[in-house]
Amino acid sequence: MKIALLGSESFLAKQLATLFQKNNWDFTSFSKTTPDRFSYPDAVPSILKLLSFDAIVLTASAGVQAGSSVTTTDLFGINLFYPIELITRLGEHNFKGFVITFGSYFEIGNCNDDRALNENDLIHTPYIAKNPYSLSKRLLTRYRESFQGAFNWFHVVLPTIYGKGERSARLIPYLIESARLQKNLSVTAGQQIRQYLHTDDVAAFVAMALNNNITAGIYNLAPANSITIAELRNVTIRLANPDYKGSIEIKTGRDEDMKILKLDASRANSQGWLPTVSLEKGINSYLS
Repeated sequence: MKIALLGSESFLAKQLATLFQKNNWDFTSFSKTTPDRFSYPDAVPSILKLLSFDAIVLTASAGVQAGSSVTTTDLFGINLFYPIELITRLGEHNFKGFVITFGSYFEIGNCNDDRALNENDLIHTPYIAKNPYSLSKRLLTRYRESFQGAFNWFHVVLPTIYGKGERSARLIPYLIESARLQKNLSVTAGQQIRQYLHTDDVAAFVAMALNNNITAGIYNLAPANSITIAELRNVTIRLANPDYKGSIEIKTGRDEDMKILKLDASRANSQGWLPTVSLEKGINSYLS
């Protein structure tokens, strides 16, 4: 198996690289800093180069983090237009391998309904997408639904992913550091309902896909349970430092309009995929 990993500087890509190494799969990293560069729109690999691989895994994404400096034009380019161009050109050259792209449950939009959406629900979500990131991800999922081609395209829609090694500014590492050092917290009220999936469980599905054990298509990946951000905060602090005494400042978050984001992963479950890393086990892995 020869794999091209596009956007290999991302947190998810680093976890997938570990998977590829464990399986002794030959992979090439494409990023802003590697010899094989990937930096949209200035440096993207030629289609002829990509055709030499058995699988192409596209983890490059823009706009998911608050405060991102990327322009809206480039955001749509990375999240939507480049993937469509890639898929189109692979088809024109009769590519016969695997492609894996990723969506996000933020494409659900501003949802207040307490229900988990399956793949069909997600494609036809009636909720407004008020930011470019959510809209770009939604449009790619809808494009995948209409795709017909000779190669295996897996489009994997994820909830919030986490795991040891993620950026220190993300919520769980921030909470752990604050609890350990008795620092005051600045967080949202945390009434949003979310799902958290460990990157080991994402990697397990990718392995199933690349081993040709499942049919290509759109797949939601998520645990069966959900949690409020406030509950996640309490669990993380309890595990990191039960004696935490810091104060909590409540601020406004950009995702508070998206009160409930939940995916139904029944389709992936029916193919044999089940998440194995509980939230507490996952958080404890940061502490070891």
